[in-house]
Amino acid sequence: MTDLKRPFVRKVVLFLSMAVAVLLLWGYTLVPFGSSRLVVTYLDVGQGAAALIETPCGANILIDGGGEPPHQGDPGRTGEMVLLPFLRREGIRRIDLAVISHPHEDHFGGMLPLVGEIPIGILLISPVQGESPFYDQLLESAAVHDIPVESATAGRRWSLPSGLLIETLGPPQKLLEGTNSDLNNNSLVIRLSHIKVSFLFCGDIEDEAVRELLRREKALGATVLLVPHHGAFMEAMPLFLQAVRPQYAVISVGVNSFGHPRPETLADLGEAGVKTFRTDLHGSVIFHSCGRTLRVETMQEPPARKKGAIPGN
Repeated sequence: MTDLKRPFVRKVVLFLSMAVAVLLLWGYTLVPFGSSRLVVTYLDVGQGAAALIETPCGANILIDGGGEPPHQGDPGRTGEMVLLPFLRREGIRRIDLAVISHPHEDHFGGMLPLVGEIPIGILLISPVQGESPFYDQLLESAAVHDIPVESATAGRRWSLPSGLLIETLGPPQKLLEGTNSDLNNNSLVIRLSHIKVSFLFCGDIEDEAVRELLRREKALGATVLLVPHHGAFMEAMPLFLQAVRPQYAVISVGVNSFGHPRPETLADLGEAGVKTFRTDLHGSVIFHSCGRTLRVETMQEPPARKKGAIPGN
């Protein structure tokens, strides 16, 4: 081979090597692995809320982690007894995005034992300051384990492979103040869309936040609605259901002294014709989707029907 040809050959080899590397990188990033379907599991965590989203592209998203109020015991016990065993059984080795809708123990407590036990890519939180020392402990633990923590308000969007879109619809950039509960009303409201199917997660928003959403957001539609605040009474619930138009609703609830879910909320769901599942009656509720259709399964059969217990069924 002449000296003139050697530089040319070296350039060709270098180009091909770079091309192969790019193709391998794209293949790793864009080709779905694991399940080719979207799976959303609303976990039975008692009087609290937690949902795991397993995406077709292999990313795992945890929205809230359940937990117990301090006067009832260890807020992290739900993580030890429910979350970690579930994640291990499902073979989940990493949470790419963990979301805390707001800093109340029944939504963040279960995440306490997860930090340091399972890798977490990023922790997304509401911008409101927490009032619980356990919340401070969680954020400090995240810092120790180099987990980035970001707060978010309405207007954030993330596009994932396989046609997935995550949007934050609340809280508003100018946070709500002077409400019945500013912590509840400034919950992160998140919509996950996958082609023609969508899921709306509402934290513990109450009437003030719902009316703000209705005023500010022109498109609130979702196929599946996580009913706000464990099915608490909301005067604006009928208007909210008209805007969201869900086919299915999930009420994440357990034994409580608040009367959740309230009969009025169950009646509103029934009048709207929404097929409703309750974690206290059905156990964990799992939705499987290809992006165009939904299949739902529950971990237990509800007890003998009670009038108004499962509206829409």
